[in-house]
Amino acid sequence: MFSVVYASPIPTMREILWGSMFEWSNQFDISWLVMSDLNDFAIPSEHKGKKKPSLTRCLKFQENLNRCGLIDLGFNGPCFTWTNCRKGLENVQVRLDRCLANPSWKEFFPEALLNHLPRTHSDHNPSLPGSLALSLRFRCCFPTGLETE
Repeated sequence: MFSVVYASPIPTMREILWGSMFEWSNQFDISWLVMSDLNDFAIPSEHKGKKKPSLTRCLKFQENLNRCGLIDLGFNGPCFTWTNCRKGLENVQVRLDRCLANPSWKEFFPEALLNHLPRTHSDHNPSLPGSLALSLRFRCCFPTGLETE
């Protein structure tokens, strides 16, 4: 099963979504991949800005992942996937976008991860699922510089 999820920035709405995801995780006994902007972060280092991140919020997010049996596949590229686009001390950056899977899906694709691409015109970095092995193989087929004879 493949799900694309956008979670509301409103905490009570996110809790309703997590309740639904928990039901889905128990209802379907199949491999499950979730690409998401869950509007939350798992550890304090995934949030950078003037305001200190809430450890309680991080623990709640981790608890929801565990309840649903989902594993963060990790990423390649820039750490933060969203910015408020403000300058200086007002700038906030957060890792909101992630690729999650249950152990059954991870068993089929152990090398899978999410590639965070460079941000250009949006407040979000684009993301592309893939694998580190595939990414490295792709890069190796292009020369790193011009070579002369």
